[in-house]
Amino acid sequence: MRKHSAKEKYRHRTASSMSAIGQVHVFNETAVRVPRMAMTALYTDLLAKTCSLNIVCIGNAFSQKLNKVHRGKDAPANVLTFPPNEGGVAELYINTTLAAKTAEKHHISIKKQILFLCIHGMLHLLGYRHGVQMEMLEDRYITMYT
Repeated sequence: MRKHSAKEKYRHRTASSMSAIGQVHVFNETAVRVPRMAMTALYTDLLAKTCSLNIVCIGNAFSQKLNKVHRGKDAPANVLTFPPNEGGVAELYINTTLAAKTAEKHHISIKKQILFLCIHGMLHLLGYRHGVQMEMLEDRYITMYT
């Protein structure tokens, strides 16, 4: 049996249980409590009609590994997204270690920062790029979900 890479294990875990669109799975590989219900509601509002989604909460080491392999950057990222595969499953990786640091720096809750990163990643999956329009949508959804 072929061994799956770290990133592939999430697609492999859910490939048989997910249809092409309409399902979300949240995997938390960290000790941080994540707002699963809000993440699921965000998915329903933003992406459910376009793809299924694995949301994976990770730490710095795995984030840095993914960022180096897939983007050529040897540093952890706060959020990484991967478009839907042939089975219709997209992936969104949230670095809870960086989320906690950012939340502390900006005097907000870690829940709010994780939700912001979730929104940010989902908007990227919808094709949005950094700019005024994306910021307006981030503000709109973070207000709705916190």
